Amino acid sequence: MPRTADSSASSLTATSYEPWFDHLVAELRGHQLQLESGTASAELRAHYDGLMSGALADVMRGAKQQAQRYFVSRMVLDLLTELLNRRVGVPHRLAVDYNDSEVLVWAEVEADDEQLERALLLADAQVSGTYHDAGFSLTTTIVERDDAVPVPNHYRLLIGPPAD
Repeated sequence: MPRTADSSASSLTATSYEPWFDHLVAELRGHQLQLESGTASAELRAHYDGLMSGALADVMRGAKQQAQRYFVSRMVLDLLTELLNRRVGVPHRLAVDYNDSEVLVWAEVEADDEQLERALLLADAQVSGTYHDAGFSLTTTIVERDDAVPVPNHYRLLIGPPAD
């Protein structure tokens, strides 16, 4: 199960501070070198420009986007891991989309594959429970392959052919 910032913070000890701060300072110096040499990404440059100019609203928007990318990717990975751990196979097609705080999963399964449908629902519950405290949830839609329902255009196909 993934650790959130809340679950790992209590394990910090005085002896772990120095290496962590050494690593942080090294990262900052690396960023400084990239900025000074013109090799920093546009995202990194915008982050530091916002910090240095006091545009905290822009910095917070960027942090929110980074957090969203992190949580969405972790949730999708955790969903796939849960499915694989249950050893019932994977959907014929699996697609995802997301909005501000919800990951939408579209799964196409073979007709009457009750085991896979159950595994998808349990994985959905497990992942949603894990990330609920971070403000994210998962919503899974399950369709049977025989129904020939197309993947909605705004979803990104992760598993399976684009169309049958």
